[in-house]
Amino acid sequence: MCLILITDDENIELDCIIYLIKKYNFDLEIITASDGREALNYIENKKIDILLTDIKMPFLDGLELSKKAVLLQPDLKIIIFSGFNEFEYAKEAILIGVKDYLLKPVNPAEFQEIMQKVINEVGLLKRKEERKQLSNQFIKEHLLLNLINGVPVNIIKKQAKGFTSLEFIQNYSNMLLLEFNKNFFFETDTTYLKELSRVLPYSYDYVNLNPMQSIFLVYKKEPGPLNDSEVIKTAGEIYEYFSLTYNVTCHIAVSKKIENNDLASEYNNLEHLMENKFFLPDCHVFYENFNEDYNEKIQLDSNLFEIITNDIILRDFSRLRFHINLIIQKLKSSRGLSLIYAKYILSNILKTLYQDIDYLDLNGQIEKIYLTNNLDEADTILTDLVNKFESSDIKVYKYENKVATVKQYIYDHYDQDLSLNELASLVYINPDYLCRIFKKETGYGLIKFIKNYRMSEAKRLLEKTHMKINDISKKVGYRNVSYFCQSFREFYSISPEKYRQKDGDINENF
Repeated sequence: MCLILITDDENIELDCIIYLIKKYNFDLEIITASDGREALNYIENKKIDILLTDIKMPFLDGLELSKKAVLLQPDLKIIIFSGFNEFEYAKEAILIGVKDYLLKPVNPAEFQEIMQKVINEVGLLKRKEERKQLSNQFIKEHLLLNLINGVPVNIIKKQAKGFTSLEFIQNYSNMLLLEFNKNFFFETDTTYLKELSRVLPYSYDYVNLNPMQSIFLVYKKEPGPLNDSEVIKTAGEIYEYFSLTYNVTCHIAVSKKIENNDLASEYNNLEHLMENKFFLPDCHVFYENFNEDYNEKIQLDSNLFEIITNDIILRDFSRLRFHINLIIQKLKSSRGLSLIYAKYILSNILKTLYQDIDYLDLNGQIEKIYLTNNLDEADTILTDLVNKFESSDIKVYKYENKVATVKQYIYDHYDQDLSLNELASLVYINPDYLCRIFKKETGYGLIKFIKNYRMSEAKRLLEKTHMKINDISKKVGYRNVSYFCQSFREFYSISPEKYRQKDGDINENF
């Protein structure tokens, strides 16, 4: 719909124009002004598509209004209407750039013809602008994706085209990483972006990473950057929006203030923060000091022993010490907790540490715990055991074979739908644990590994075969050929068709 501003100091003339617009069913939103000054105020504050103005008006006539209007809105379409004896005005209007002129009294057929022509011109301009915005947005998202993935800035500048200076990056305050436990971004259209723009109080840019992950880059506000609590609050609002609107659960990692425009480092930090979801699935927003805040909320339940088990399996001793310390602090703050129960909790930690290591004296260590007089003594025993465990070559579980099994399964079945639950059940471990050991062993997240291998195979098929793009898409596990082409273009910075034409002369990423 176009917005038309009709300006005339005579109500009869205004009513006549409005009547004709409705008679011919023009798809126009109408606003009116009784003089040029009032009309100029509208133009200064609102995007107008069509200005239909009389020439002779008080305060500011139609010609002066037109001169000022085209300076404010160069694409504005202006139609002047005047009497037969005002031809000199009409000539001046042409010099200003006004191309459409109606004589009073208005002839309905002439009015219909001119209005339809102008509406068509406005529609053409809008479509061109939309295509330009979509093109710029695609370039911008591509540049951001490369920055996030650590592509050197000098290479990105060569690709930047209209964004050569990359100045827009300096306006970012924080980065938010959204992660779902399902292929939400593959299965859902992008209407949520418009809806979120209405919900959130800050502007942002959006980059989709894969079917399960996306990035929101939040802009600074005037006169300075957002503070941490504001961004964390924004993350909470995003979580609530997806939970209430789509009935899905997501986790959000919030970066600290972005320094030196280093999006790649911030993204790596966010991935590390996101690991908290494996230990604390009921928490949905993670941030720089999250662990300190979470210390106040820690609960003594079986979940903690599962967390500690994961720490031991992965030989992640910094997290192991952190989680043991959380339990100790919670025990200290629980005034009504019996000493026997506290020792029972600590003994269970010992059992977790010692499981599958049958040559160590578990019973002797438990006896030491029960003989302690306070939690500090028990803490010292646990700390000494963790230190010995770290310095030894003992591995509670060998996970290399499990990762190798999953990798081989991916190599053999990459053309099929691969789910995290399916891969985890293949090696009889839970999905969260599989994600952690897979990344630790290979250096890749599981989703990224699958995508990289599929892209590598797609590249090989483009080089070595004459298969159709649609068939290659299915062969490498993409049922939707459009999504395959988009993924290939994001991965290799070139479409499959153009890659085949260039005979595959691009760098390999995997």
